[in-house]
Amino acid sequence: MAAEPSLTPSDPPAGVSPEGAATALRLGWMVAEVRGRFRPDGPDVGSNAPPNPGTTLLLTAADERTHVERQIEAVKVLSKVANDMKVNVNIGTLTRQNPTDYQSVSTRGAAGALALLASRLIQARNPADRVCATLQVTEQTVDESSDPDLWWNRLDQFIWAWDEVIQDELAAGEFGTASAYQLGRGLAETYWALNPRQPLPPADPKTWWEFLLGPNRVKAYAVLCQRLAPTIGKLTAFGVEASITKWGEIAQSPTTYKDPDIALVHQTLVWRDLLLTGRDPTTLVDPDDLAKASRRIWPLLRSYKLELGVGAAAAAILGLSIADFSHLYGPILSVLSGFGITTSAVAARTKTTVQAVGQKVNDVIDKEVVAQAVERLPERLPKDQWPPTTPPQSASALPSYEGN
Repeated sequence: MAAEPSLTPSDPPAGVSPEGAATALRLGWMVAEVRGRFRPDGPDVGSNAPPNPGTTLLLTAADERTHVERQIEAVKVLSKVANDMKVNVNIGTLTRQNPTDYQSVSTRGAAGALALLASRLIQARNPADRVCATLQVTEQTVDESSDPDLWWNRLDQFIWAWDEVIQDELAAGEFGTASAYQLGRGLAETYWALNPRQPLPPADPKTWWEFLLGPNRVKAYAVLCQRLAPTIGKLTAFGVEASITKWGEIAQSPTTYKDPDIALVHQTLVWRDLLLTGRDPTTLVDPDDLAKASRRIWPLLRSYKLELGVGAAAAAILGLSIADFSHLYGPILSVLSGFGITTSAVAARTKTTVQAVGQKVNDVIDKEVVAQAVERLPERLPKDQWPPTTPPQSASALPSYEGN
């Protein structure tokens, strides 16, 4: 994720529409996913296709598409969303990109260049895969290199340059659009850019966990969630913020947890469903958990000591009728009524107070159960197993990450 601007929770609420935010979130997510799917050291996902059936062609479903098919799908989705967001820019506007290298697709903008580079990289890695027609690019000529590393480096640099322009374009648009893009791309990168088995350059003492889920990034994600809460929903924003904060803690010592990278796969899928598909976070909640949370009084007392006290007093006052007052209070009520303070006014005010406190209590319960439902955290290892005695899972052993 590129350097973030100065973000504070006091920034004004998002002005982007829910539809615009959803599209921007998906755009950012797909930028990270496309790069992750083509990484030479990336997770081997989408490779659960059935064996070759011979002369019979089977229609694939769910995660049965091959790795290459998933790559092509991701490229097409990113191109479509980029067109919808009007960031399919001219290739000449991208840093360190030579437009003459993309003459055959120059009329298709950055999306055409992405298709060309993806096609060349797929063919360099798998000469038998002829994907030119699928991605609508010309056949590779004999003069072009067949070195996979060369094409990967070109694709990697291109995505970096395109992301730079996308951020600039969205920052100049409706407020909140760039924030949605950054949140979508940043959360997707926690999975698609994670490489726990390869250390960062020796000059950088950080690990990939610390880099992608370090304090600065986690804080930025939290602020982005707060900023977009009016648009994506307060419970969704709170659930994502709470879970990403927990993952920031896990990233400080990932070797003390059991298979944290596998748990992160499941966590990323939940984030994707909440942010890209608009899933209601309460659908993740087990009704039994909601009932248990509603009976836990101490979290409520800690959060709303004063409000609950005022609410109890207000409820008591509301329960009193004028007939319950002794004659000693008659003169007092007469004086108060002279100032426009009547019993009915006091009752209305106390009723409003009780309702407000009740709503806050419900909000606390909702947030607690949603945060727990959203989290997909790994199990903490016993201290005598720090660091793990078994080697980490290989990338190919990770559960398949479903496509769109």
